[in-house]
Amino acid sequence: MSLTNYNRLNLALTAFANEYFKNRYKFIYEVDIQVLLSQVLDAHFNEPHIIEKQQKKGEGLKEKEFDIGKVHREYPVNVLFDNVVLGEPKQLDEVIGEIGFTPGFEAFYHQPVKYAIELKFVPLYQSGVKNTDNSFHDYERMLGKISKIENKERKYFNELEYAIQLTVFQSEFEQKEFLENHNKEKIKLNHPNKKDWLNWVDNFKSLINNNKDKAGYYYLDIEEREIMPVPVG
Repeated sequence: MSLTNYNRLNLALTAFANEYFKNRYKFIYEVDIQVLLSQVLDAHFNEPHIIEKQQKKGEGLKEKEFDIGKVHREYPVNVLFDNVVLGEPKQLDEVIGEIGFTPGFEAFYHQPVKYAIELKFVPLYQSGVKNTDNSFHDYERMLGKISKIENKERKYFNELEYAIQLTVFQSEFEQKEFLENHNKEKIKLNHPNKKDWLNWVDNFKSLINNNKDKAGYYYLDIEEREIMPVPVG
């Protein structure tokens, strides 16, 4: 599976790319990218996500239902994907009954995730091969987060359809270096530690292939101005 199999998510991320390239230099920190992505996702996934509040007598709240929205950042607690789109709403009694939470913040706001995105922003003031390291480590960490929400003790969370790790660049040079550090032929020619990196490429490619149905490894291409899978190998 790939991003193109999820048409609505793909359209939202295309809109995100268009917004980013209006002026990619105005983004200073990764949180700036995260906020922009959240805004675009919110525009594309704007249906309500209603959860009910089982109120105690005398609480004084008139509202019995709350629309918490489909799009959130740093969600859910103890997992913390950068950006998510929620799945189907789960009510408090379902959450408590299925995962053993006591009534309170965690149970009230714990909702299943449908799409998850992890970001790696490479601004102008960063440079070097560490950008490759950071991106593939983020992909590995994302797989760890996915395993948490697929845990058998949290079955109701297991609605995740797809997750992506997305690297965003400001500099053509940084992007070129990033791609070359995933390319075995370029590594053979240029890389000072080519033996270690060649082994890494093979192992990482296997990791991506083994998880391709649930998690993709992407970058926002500066020349093509679109989100593309990182070619590894």
